[in-house]
Amino acid sequence: MVCPWHKSVFAITESRPGSLLEPPSLRALKRFPVKVEQDAVWIDPQPLDEATPLQAADKQPTYVVLGTGAGGSAAIKALRENGFTGRLVVVEREKQAPYDRTALSKFVPQGDMDIHDVPSLLPESYYQQQQIERINGNVEELDNQRHRLRLEDGKTLSYDRLLLATGATPPRPDLPGKALRGVEVLRSWEQAATLVATVEREHRLVIIGNSFIGMEVAAALRKQAIEVTVVSPHPLPFEKQFGTELGRFFRRRHQEKGVTFVDGDPAAFEGEKASAR
Repeated sequence: MVCPWHKSVFAITESRPGSLLEPPSLRALKRFPVKVEQDAVWIDPQPLDEATPLQAADKQPTYVVLGTGAGGSAAIKALRENGFTGRLVVVEREKQAPYDRTALSKFVPQGDMDIHDVPSLLPESYYQQQQIERINGNVEELDNQRHRLRLEDGKTLSYDRLLLATGATPPRPDLPGKALRGVEVLRSWEQAATLVATVEREHRLVIIGNSFIGMEVAAALRKQAIEVTVVSPHPLPFEKQFGTELGRFFRRRHQEKGVTFVDGDPAAFEGEKASAR
């Protein structure tokens, strides 16, 4: 069975009903106990557990996953579901993680979801049931020869295998004024909260670049009647990926919704107060 929205694939076989076969989803479908009695079908509203709890984790080997985004969370599930019973540790610098980052550029800015309601990629109960250790903090040093991490608080963590799943960091344009207050990037929960608060106060936003995330944010904010201007050296969104005809369609569609386009490279940012970074 294939999800029509994101194309995740789930099994419908009797042995593994509802189990996840292919991402981008990270969870199996919810399953409910069903029984038939005298031609009546009875369904228990309490869903079955997604995974069998791990009875006892071994002390060795130690696998460490650095980052709990989509990649890191998928790796955690894959390890346990494929029989890894050793010590499993995840290290994440964001206190709110793991969460679904896709909501930060869609449902949150368009007002359909409060920032505090952004769903988790894996439920808290999963970490407990699968005996997965969680460490919140920044890694300051990686010693690949000794297989050891050092955190900013001075603590060290030894490992047998390490997965780097930290994801990407959105770069700030190398322009004068790039650190001024009001110049933001969007990736984390805290960045999204700051952006939404600023937009709600100013009722306008300038987006540098017309890539997928930028255009998604533009569409979301127009549903909130926010004044949105997109500045990009490339006039047509997604032209490189989909061609000129579809690029014109996307630009025209956004213009019909009230998005203003400015073609060209920004030269500098101007403002009065620099933000503390």
